[in-house]
Amino acid sequence: MKIQVAKQKGKADPFFRVDARINRRVFKEGDQIELRVTPTRDAYISVFNILADETVLILVPNRFRPDNFVAANSTFVFPDVNDRSKGISLEAFAGEGRKETKEMFHITVWIY
Repeated sequence: MKIQVAKQKGKADPFFRVDARINRRVFKEGDQIELRVTPTRDAYISVFNILADETVLILVPNRFRPDNFVAANSTFVFPDVNDRSKGISLEAFAGEGRKETKEMFHITVWIY
């Protein structure tokens, strides 16, 4: 991932909102995980998976889905049907020999 740091321009937008949802609160091993993000303005989205051992995986953007732009009031779904057709899925997995684990998805949304 290429990152560029820049000073924020403009004023805060108190009407900008992001609705981020996951398809379940608790998952059993083998369950499919789906993330949905809906911004109220055109935005770019990055999705990170923070594992129990604090390993961070970049889920979006990725080489199969480099375009992480989402139009205002449109819902970004990951993985979507196109992702699944390429073999990309998020399947709940506790880990070898573990009964449970705790992970986190971190969604970053920025606008221009």
